[in-house]
Amino acid sequence: MLAPEHVVPQAVVYSDSGRSSPLDWSLQFELRGESLGRFNPVPYLVQLLQEIHGLRPSSGKLHSVLSELYSNALEHGVLGLDSALKRDAKGFAEYYRLRAERLGRRVHGSVGIALRVEPQGAGGRLIIEVRDSGAGFDVERLSVTTPVEQGFSGRGVSLVRRLAGNAQWLEGGRLARVEFQW
Repeated sequence: MLAPEHVVPQAVVYSDSGRSSPLDWSLQFELRGESLGRFNPVPYLVQLLQEIHGLRPSSGKLHSVLSELYSNALEHGVLGLDSALKRDAKGFAEYYRLRAERLGRRVHGSVGIALRVEPQGAGGRLIIEVRDSGAGFDVERLSVTTPVEQGFSGRGVSLVRRLAGNAQWLEGGRLARVEFQW
């Protein structure tokens, strides 16, 4: 018989058919200052959400929605960029020139992201909230603007509405809340 210090631990293999997904948790964080220009939280968040088996088939939608919400909060809320610039190709180039310029300076403001996962029946619900410290925007005005009037701007809100089961903009456009169910 081997002494206890010579016992080789045996690997334990767990197979739970995907039931070990975390189904009741929340996460909140806030990016400020230099972090806004240096760190894109979207890939990290999508990777985290892929641990939830019921959300894996929606990872593309989640990536698109999170990218759009984060970009809008950063670009319009914190950096104060006007998407009306993107009405034509020349304006689009100017928009991204200004974005790079403003991110190159000391950035004031913040973008907060909150994720909440809750069990529901045999599935669950994910609530994503993205809040920025900016001035907000008129969500109702954007909702009645036609695609021709929007040009290259304002498409993000309609994209998020199409991809997410439920999408709302609150607090004068400073808070976006979307919901996915599975």
